Amino acid sequence: MGIFDSFKKKKPGKSSSEAKQETPARLREATSGKWKVGDRIDNRYQIYRILGGPGKSGMGIVYVCYDHRDMVPVAIKTLQDQFLRDHNLIERFKREAETWVRIEKHYNIVQANYVQEIDGRPYIFLEYIVGDEKYGADLSGWIWKGGLTIPLTLNFAIQFCHGMIHADKKFREMGKTFVHRDVKPSNIMITQDKIVKITDFGLVRAFAESDDDMSSLTFGDESHPRLGLSKSGNICGTPPYMSPEQCRGEKDIDARSDIYSFGCVLYEMVTRKYVFDVRTLDEFMYHHLNTVPKSPNVQKELNRLVMKCLEKDPSKRYQGFNELEEVLFELYHRLTGKVVKQPEAATLVAGEVYNKGFSLANLGLHEEAIGFYVKVLQLNPNDAEVWNGKASALAEIGKYQESMDCCDKALEIDPKHTGAWYNKGFSLENLGHI
Repeated sequence: MGIFDSFKKKKPGKSSSEAKQETPARLREATSGKWKVGDRIDNRYQIYRILGGPGKSGMGIVYVCYDHRDMVPVAIKTLQDQFLRDHNLIERFKREAETWVRIEKHYNIVQANYVQEIDGRPYIFLEYIVGDEKYGADLSGWIWKGGLTIPLTLNFAIQFCHGMIHADKKFREMGKTFVHRDVKPSNIMITQDKIVKITDFGLVRAFAESDDDMSSLTFGDESHPRLGLSKSGNICGTPPYMSPEQCRGEKDIDARSDIYSFGCVLYEMVTRKYVFDVRTLDEFMYHHLNTVPKSPNVQKELNRLVMKCLEKDPSKRYQGFNELEEVLFELYHRLTGKVVKQPEAATLVAGEVYNKGFSLANLGLHEEAIGFYVKVLQLNPNDAEVWNGKASALAEIGKYQESMDCCDKALEIDPKHTGAWYNKGFSLENLGHI
């Protein structure tokens, strides 16, 4: 967990049942379409949060749920009500979602588990990602809140390439051409331990072929507006990140279109500015087609890399993410002396179980989270971060002495673990040992 974790100080003696009831009660008024916080989808998936929905940017709604049968957290994505009138769109959404499922598990991809239709509405069941406490769950927060350094930017970029290369490989095995079509910061999730996970594979394609016109733009945060998905005729994408090919409405685009879009993201990562300082769809399209962006004015090799991604002519860009990854890898190694490795199988399993525990704790399901932390510690008893996560969950349900024991385990492994020192102090205070 992050320093200071995510729990708030509470009076000693509060029961775990009281703690569990707080979140649904506070959010009882949150609604979106058919469902509201506290409801169970299909009498199984209890809703804890609702993201997106009517009046929001994008095409979908995401329900953050607890699966009472499998006892795990899950994110469930579906279409907003306004798109349900188009039967062909629903079928395309299901088809693209099922393709995402067939990409299978990869460290740098949000895992899609399965697709199910409930009461005529398609749902895709996804891995739930909990982000950093300060920067949030996607790359946007890291950009706009100043969380990126050049080495971390390169690290995230290499991880992004890993995920895109894996997706391309899986698509080839299916006899398909892989193009994401909507590469942007909000589709690049970042876990609490700085792991990049790409999301929304192929879903924008379902809308690209739709008859609906979504050309009106929705703005996000006023200080750093984020434009939503837009569609006008054959042109579909998110304006700040659309390639020239997308702006022309070309149908037979390839991975080099995603390279351009990722170049726009990289530009934003190193400058905290859009590649073009404009706001409307028409303005973005004009500049993507006609204007050479200003150099980001950072390290020389990185300048050259970003500008090559942003070439108007696809033949002058990197021709695939394998080629881009090689250049990023070399630059990262030269600047840091380190390499970004793919984790071993055992690390992947432990990381997956830990993330489930962390996600449950984030939903306020601390007793359930403890069970997952125990499983991780059986795989690797020398992980200070997991001992600290267990300590946090135990403190949340009032087991302060057990929490301190876990803190001591964490501090034996890492005496400088600030979160464990904080958690130990928290438990001492609640036990009356001021």
